[in-house]
Amino acid sequence: MPSQPCGTAGRPVAVAAKPMITGADIEDGSVTSADVQNDSLTGSDILESSLGTAAAADTATSANQATNANSRGGVAASGYMRGEGTVVRHFEEHPAGTQTRHYGIAGWFSVSQGCNSNPPGTDFLLIANRADQKITVFEDDGGANPLYHELDPTGTGAFFFISDTAAAGDLTILTVRHPDGRVATAFVSTLAHTSDCMFQLQITVTNSEAADT
Repeated sequence: MPSQPCGTAGRPVAVAAKPMITGADIEDGSVTSADVQNDSLTGSDILESSLGTAAAADTATSANQATNANSRGGVAASGYMRGEGTVVRHFEEHPAGTQTRHYGIAGWFSVSQGCNSNPPGTDFLLIANRADQKITVFEDDGGANPLYHELDPTGTGAFFFISDTAAAGDLTILTVRHPDGRVATAFVSTLAHTSDCMFQLQITVTNSEAADT
């Protein structure tokens, strides 16, 4: 056992306890990172209001993210077409003498293809109004002038036929306006073989009106 200090009579001498070191005993600015144990400080040890610079940086980052959310590639959100995107995509191949099912937008219009067997190798498109109001259709098959159609609500006059398409294939573009202001563009590709026909349809819709400039 370690020896204890002794007095003149060989009795132990009381030693005063060393006082606790406080912040007052530490010279300002003398404690460095090397004096602090790694990962020992917690959030409760830090006064958050003193982190003004970090908070400002976080605010700036959030503001930048908000700006990016409102624009893409430097183009404002208003610079992009707003709409429902692609609504219908369909491809079908069927034998001569049959007609496809109707494909389109419920409550608006549909497109179908008929594959003739007499004469073989010809087909046609049929556009039908599925709305309860009149709709308008521009039909463009690459000719000099697009055709304009007004289709009455479902019933008499609610559909029309497009002329037979070429054996080498055709692309017909239909622009259809609904009474509520929506405009749809239908891209219809057809190809007529001797024994069968091919039909491909894609429809996109936009809800917004063009803005005046």
